[in-house]
Amino acid sequence: MAHDHSMHDHSMHTASTASTVAAAASTGSHAAMSHSMAMTFSWSFETTILLTSLKTTGPTSMFFLCAIMFALSFGHEYLQYTRSLLESRYAQTIDHSTSGSDSDDAHLLPASNNLLLASLAKLASPSGAGKQTPEQLHFARTVYHVVSSFTSLVIMTVFMTLNMWLVLAILGGTGTGFYMFQRTINNKNTSKGGLQCH
Repeated sequence: MAHDHSMHDHSMHTASTASTVAAAASTGSHAAMSHSMAMTFSWSFETTILLTSLKTTGPTSMFFLCAIMFALSFGHEYLQYTRSLLESRYAQTIDHSTSGSDSDDAHLLPASNNLLLASLAKLASPSGAGKQTPEQLHFARTVYHVVSSFTSLVIMTVFMTLNMWLVLAILGGTGTGFYMFQRTINNKNTSKGGLQCH
């Protein structure tokens, strides 16, 4: 027998269905919130960073992750150091572009006898650098800016997990890098004041 439902009141059934959907959405939202950013420092060996697949499950995996973050923080300080040399060279190129004189980068080398620093300075200030055009140097500055911004944001995101093992690894890498690369302080090569977000 066919039954005509057009005359029935479906408001209670519709309200019940809507409340069920709302409850399910609320449950899903609550589940999503359970994976939100940490709000307190912890010493846990289990954490997730950047991607859901990047997880630590114990002391060994945490040690390797800390080593990676130490190296990344150290490398970020090196980027800041070489970027400051590049900025100095760019400023000299702009200053001397009208006079046509070659810039001399010898004064940008560290005053210490540290061979590592000297070789790194040569990488950042190769021979013949004074012949580079302002456009070439500005392109190099742009590349340094993008790479430095990326590494800084990655470090900041990992720091925001508030996992003390990772925090100490980041601070250790930053401190070691600063000690090595910012050994010489002068008006051409100055620190930018630690990790930057941009």
